[in-house]
Amino acid sequence: VQIRDSKANLIATQTPVHGYAYTSGIIHTKGKFSQEYGRFEIKAKMPKGKGFWPAFWLLPAKSDFPVEIDVFEYHGDNTHTIYMSLHWKGSDGDPQHFTVPYTSPDDLSAGFHAYAIDWSPNKLTWYVDGTQVYTTQDHIPDEPMFILVNLAVGGTWAGNPDSSTPWPGVMQIEYVHAYSASSQKCSFK
Repeated sequence: VQIRDSKANLIATQTPVHGYAYTSGIIHTKGKFSQEYGRFEIKAKMPKGKGFWPAFWLLPAKSDFPVEIDVFEYHGDNTHTIYMSLHWKGSDGDPQHFTVPYTSPDDLSAGFHAYAIDWSPNKLTWYVDGTQVYTTQDHIPDEPMFILVNLAVGGTWAGNPDSSTPWPGVMQIEYVHAYSASSQKCSFK
């Protein structure tokens, strides 16, 4: 993780660490900031390249997975699409989830775009560049959550890097904002 030109840069490299082939960056607010309901927003420029898997997501401050809100996940080899997900525990305690793709007319690796979610007690609404792209009223979490932003590399969903992957991969972050339900803003730069 580097700060350069007033932006946070999450960097993925081919540097092996602890038996893994790659090193990448993550920032989070666990133990420092969590919130129940409100608006969570990031303005970021995505990396381009097979195997890059950046995400902006929320996890419960006290309980464990499978409760999770994914504002977006992105695959570096599909630069027009993000994936929005919600994870919850089913009535039998088993993990459940849904994932919805959104295809942008823009190449999300070519410039900065804003990704946000409005979270209320009865609804989640996702936005890209201020435009509403998806809403659900099902399985809404009801506990404080903390923020995570990461640039993962590889895996079964995004696929592994290949010879076409440009190194290093960089996710640039202009800002992360969290607004309470009463519209008070907390910024992380």
